[in-house]
Amino acid sequence: PFLNTLVKGTELAIGGGNPLSHPELETFLKKMKIQGVICNITINQNHLQDNKKYIQYLINNKLIYGIGISIINDNNVDEIIRFASLNPNCVIHVIAGIIDKDLLEKLYNKNLKILFLGYKQFGRGINYFSKDIVNKINYVKSNINEIASHFHVVSFDNLAILQLEMESKMSKEDYQKYYMGDDGKFTMYIDLVNKKYAKNSISSIRYELLDNINEMFDIVKNQN
Repeated sequence: PFLNTLVKGTELAIGGGNPLSHPELETFLKKMKIQGVICNITINQNHLQDNKKYIQYLINNKLIYGIGISIINDNNVDEIIRFASLNPNCVIHVIAGIIDKDLLEKLYNKNLKILFLGYKQFGRGINYFSKDIVNKINYVKSNINEIASHFHVVSFDNLAILQLEMESKMSKEDYQKYYMGDDGKFTMYIDLVNKKYAKNSISSIRYELLDNINEMFDIVKNQN
């Protein structure tokens, strides 16, 4: 029921798993479009390869606005770059700790937008955490200014900002200009599978869904 209380201009970032596999995805996106809700979607590189025509259909019909493509290996990289070049609202998603130097360099100088996500030591991320992941985080952290010079737009989620120590790599003025706010100030996380919501996806404090988004967000904003 809370979906009916989303106001015009709200942005939804839809992820998975594979959100394209949901049988009612298109119906849901059409409903959100009528409400004036801006839907973005995140898929991985294999989902793109298997569903290019469908994704392009969703973009062309303005059912999704932005599309994030998660990359963890070099499979179909040229095809991803080609798709992103045709759709300017595509953003390449990479995880600090998973992405390595060789794969980053394959994405260099292609006029791409890239989003660095922090490595989540939460859920399955706890089991996979290793020294190799630490080394890859440190590589990006030590070379982020050079890496950034090869992309059209570079952005970070709040966890990546912390892990890559971005505040220390920018002037105070620039950091204040570009930092978009703490988790819970303008954003929240909703798990529609388990019917829970939280300040962010790695928060252990989770609440049962309510029927009104404003009530849910007030609880998140006032959480200590």
